Amino acid sequence: MKLRNAALIVLMAAALIVPSVQARAQEDHASIMLETIGTLSAQGVYLTYGAIGSVADGYAKKIYTKELTTQLLTEYATLSGSAAKQLEKLAASGALSAEDVGYVNKLVSTYNHLIAEANGYKNYVSTGKQEHVKVYSDEREKAWAAISDLLGLKK
Repeated sequence: MKLRNAALIVLMAAALIVPSVQARAQEDHASIMLETIGTLSAQGVYLTYGAIGSVADGYAKKIYTKELTTQLLTEYATLSGSAAKQLEKLAASGALSAEDVGYVNKLVSTYNHLIAEANGYKNYVSTGKQEHVKVYSDEREKAWAAISDLLGLKK
């Protein structure tokens, strides 16, 4: 009888412990996924910022043609728009903490500055009007300020 009671106690304890361990494992997986999304998103805005600037420099130095410059800037703006839309879905999904939603919203805002930056320079390439260079420069400054904030860099 004592052996049976001991076995029953062990089974009950296991029934209580296993779900707890499984829940912690799921939390660990979710945490890793969220950290990965954050890391890749931060990398995305940083690299996009650099790429847009490189294309603008390439065009200014007559290394890139008008067509290639327009194509590349359109691609960066389109990819940034897709990333921003997906991040908006994530923020609205209810799967994130309030703190994570705040971070994602900052990423979306940063992508929007990058899109405006790319479009500003693309409009300059298309028209030759300096007013578009101002839009490009202003949005570039805003994008860098946002990226610096997201990554904890010196402004």
